[in-house]
Amino acid sequence: MGIFEKFRKNKKEVTPGGSPIYRYEEQENREFQMPAEMGRYAGEIEAQFAQLFPDHKSFVFHELLSDLVHIDVHVICPDEELPFYVLYTTGMSDLPMTLPEEIEEPELYRRSELYLFLPGDWQLGKPGDVGTDIPPEYYWPIHLIKFLARFPHEYKTWLGWGHTVANPDDAPFAGNTKLCGLMLTQPQGFDKDAVCCELPGGDEVNFYHMIPLTFEEMQFKIYHSAQELLERFAPEQLAVVDIHRESVCGDLPKKRFAIPREELKQLYEGDGPQGCIATDRIVVDGAPVGYCYREEPDPGDEAWDSGWRFTAGDESDDYLDDPDRSGVYALNTICNYDPDILPLLTAPVGTAYARGADGKFHAEQYTPSED
Repeated sequence: MGIFEKFRKNKKEVTPGGSPIYRYEEQENREFQMPAEMGRYAGEIEAQFAQLFPDHKSFVFHELLSDLVHIDVHVICPDEELPFYVLYTTGMSDLPMTLPEEIEEPELYRRSELYLFLPGDWQLGKPGDVGTDIPPEYYWPIHLIKFLARFPHEYKTWLGWGHTVANPDDAPFAGNTKLCGLMLTQPQGFDKDAVCCELPGGDEVNFYHMIPLTFEEMQFKIYHSAQELLERFAPEQLAVVDIHRESVCGDLPKKRFAIPREELKQLYEGDGPQGCIATDRIVVDGAPVGYCYREEPDPGDEAWDSGWRFTAGDESDDYLDDPDRSGVYALNTICNYDPDILPLLTAPVGTAYARGADGKFHAEQYTPSED
């Protein structure tokens, strides 16, 4: 159809995870799989962080039941010399990630671990506590880092620099913050020792710093690039998580959505990738869906992109060619704007529907877009 080509061409980072990942359900067609190994490189990774942050107390949130990989979250505690918590994973690197074919020297990118810094007054409990006993407004970083560490293995993809992840329907991670997404970057303010850990066999384990983002920052990254977004941050904003910080993109025009994000309801719980593209005629003007189709996602976007594209059907070519007038959303979000699309979402790639004069959707011939 060609109506979203310009949007796609304006995505500077067309790589797996480079666009928002809104929600991933458990894959019902996959059986539980015990990890083949546990903590394969845990010793090397722990030694690396002990070198970076020596002589500090620490403890581990051990995973009790593991699927595919065994993910432990290590906690280095704050003290007079270290004014913040350091959280990092082990186990993500036990298996290699599935990299795009075009990546050269895959041994340098296929194994990764994640980490982030939390304020010294963050409620993380003490050694021996069960992580899930932590209040929800303090537990979300642990949940998120464990989810991301398992994600590339469950969906046979990869995570790397500049990749972004968003909460379902862009909802805040907790009631006391506006942060609702994150971006992976290289360590901020450290030398090469904090970037990767060299392994005896030639592989490297990359350490990626998790930077929580606001909705406006997530949208800015989609339409521009990770580097352009990073340049808007002060160095201190890229270190310790600040749940109260203002958006670094607050100076940009904001879309006034017809349905506030906090009023979105859970209407769609389908399987598979949850991302889609819709125009502002729907999410800003509140117009019903007039035309939609499902195309094959771009290579590398299969993990997040359902392939669904939604328009009101009355947009001009100039309107559709403007990437600022469309965006990436969760399927559930668009279902809130027009529940009539719910029965269509199980249709396969290569189908299209238009709303007729009777107000109902009717199948139309689908013509693949040409890049």
